[in-house]
Amino acid sequence: MQATPTPSPPTTTQVRLTALVLAGTLCAVAAGAVLTAGPAHAGVLADVSASQVAAQQAAIAAVQQGTEAERTAKGLDQLHREAALDAVAQKWSDRMAARSDGGAGGSALVHSTSEPAYDYSRTMPAGWRGAAENIAYNSGSGAAMQQMWMGSAGHRANIDNGAFDSVGYGISYDRAGRMWGTVVFGDYYAGAWAGTPSPSPSSSPSASPSATGAAVPTSVVKGDDRYRTGVALAAKVASAPTSAVLVSGERLVDSVPAAPLAKKLGGPLLLTTSGGLSPAVAEMLRATPSIRSVVVVGGEASVSPRVVSELQALGLSVARVAGADRYATALAVAARPELAGSTTAYVARGSGSLADAVAVGGTAAALGAPVLLAPPRAAEVPTALAAAVSGRTVVVVGGAASVPADVATALGADQRLSGDDRYGTAAAVADHAVAKGVATKRVLVASGDDARLADALVSGAAGQVVLLVRPSGWGTATTAWLTGHQVAEALVVGGSTPTR
Repeated sequence: MQATPTPSPPTTTQVRLTALVLAGTLCAVAAGAVLTAGPAHAGVLADVSASQVAAQQAAIAAVQQGTEAERTAKGLDQLHREAALDAVAQKWSDRMAARSDGGAGGSALVHSTSEPAYDYSRTMPAGWRGAAENIAYNSGSGAAMQQMWMGSAGHRANIDNGAFDSVGYGISYDRAGRMWGTVVFGDYYAGAWAGTPSPSPSSSPSASPSATGAAVPTSVVKGDDRYRTGVALAAKVASAPTSAVLVSGERLVDSVPAAPLAKKLGGPLLLTTSGGLSPAVAEMLRATPSIRSVVVVGGEASVSPRVVSELQALGLSVARVAGADRYATALAVAARPELAGSTTAYVARGSGSLADAVAVGGTAAALGAPVLLAPPRAAEVPTALAAAVSGRTVVVVGGAASVPADVATALGADQRLSGDDRYGTAAAVADHAVAKGVATKRVLVASGDDARLADALVSGAAGQVVLLVRPSGWGTATTAWLTGHQVAEALVVGGSTPTR
């Protein structure tokens, strides 16, 4: 359905991005100021049939899958689906459907900010730093609704916003059978969630250092956001470094191969916003005169020329390592003199979840070996990747669902490290590290959630074992590994608040 886009007025004086309103079919709006939580609201529709419930869940799944596919294609972190945001989105979808049944019809398509009791910016859990809402109605499927949002610049900007780390979905139906959809996005680094997170296929809860059952002393390194956490960890990684490696904190797929390079250079792995140098990083670089050079990993879409200019303005020499895509960027890092002589290469999936690739970063860094990324199908294995691993011991990280058997065969894999899930795979990598002589007196632990892998990524530069954890207990595999090894300290990177 075609519609004419018109400007959408901001809901607050601090907007996160420019949004558009498409009259009659779609609306998108963004907010950027923390507001006081408003009253909750009871469900509107009581006569929902079992078939409608099934259709609703299928539609939500289609929208979620479409969102995840888009963010994967853009190299962005996956969003963490939260039950609290699901509730906010569902209540507004119910409300729009009820208003349509009440005679409003298509004019019921208005943002929740029009009714204070439903206003997403008031009713979503406190602690957010940025938020947005997409709404739409149609007579088709969830996939069709997602395509409507993807076809609108304002809605797609919300989906592609790298600052957002959390999401909630709601779908409801009016009596004419029309589907009303709401998606609520949030940026929640510093605020703990009220309620229980809702599971999604690619996410899991975040880290909590007090939840481990293993009798291992823990300490915490964290900052107010991923950029400051990286800076805080830098002091633990190297003293008086002469170099640093800088990567995007918004497009982690280009950042995954960087940990072994940072370790070889004897410097920290730092994160920056793509559009400009993170203030926390700029402050750290000014305060560390021993750092004279910075290696930027990733193309200009990941780390913009403006960032490079700001680094040079600080008197630093800057070199960029990048390729045409994520696979080529990893190969370019592996070709650096610091890593080119390694006889081993670790290979993990380069699409979808990056948890396995991040988990092997510390071990690869300790052993001076590169981390390369594999495509999902053997037919897509680049010739350059096959050539890069030829003659090396190839260690595949992750199960067959992550790196299929035909891909492993095409790469001449010698060994596979995997577990029942990402936590078990991280433990399998840790066992491999021990077998290779990597010290385990101290190990690093960080969130294994897809939306919050940045802390685990920067942890890899320490060149130590990195384990992935969840909130309510660190999981059987992680706890068993900590209990079964002589670990003097577990250094929790990111702390007990939701870490991304």
